[in-house]
Amino acid sequence: MEQVPLNPPYRPSTFARLGHLSYRYHVLVIAIWGALLLLSLALTPHFDSVFKGVGTFYEAGEANRAEQLLKQELKFDPDALSVVFQSSNGQSIEKYKPEVEQIITQVRSLPAVSSVLSSAEQPEHRSTDGSTEYSVINLKASAL
Repeated sequence: MEQVPLNPPYRPSTFARLGHLSYRYHVLVIAIWGALLLLSLALTPHFDSVFKGVGTFYEAGEANRAEQLLKQELKFDPDALSVVFQSSNGQSIEKYKPEVEQIITQVRSLPAVSSVLSSAEQPEHRSTDGSTEYSVINLKASAL
């Protein structure tokens, strides 16, 4: 009959061997990590030109649909900001006109804003039922 040893020989796992090698040659490991860090710092400015113009947006998303609608229906510049005021109860927004004008005045006073076109200046920025209106905010080029 064959004898089976009570304690089989210890066979370390792959990660244990990797840890042992990393500890044994820790100076070399640190040098390699340092070289990789310096290489990544040297290549970082190059990535700006590689990724220029690569947009990451969801074409079927709400934001893209809103932008397409603004372009098609309102001939709206997509680089301008728009602020939409809408009555929550479906009534005319004229009731809230003082609050809307106060907000527009505050926006006009911001240093990054070059101009604001409100619905008071552009009546076509108001819906036919009067429950919704929007204002267009153009920013200074230096703010972009």
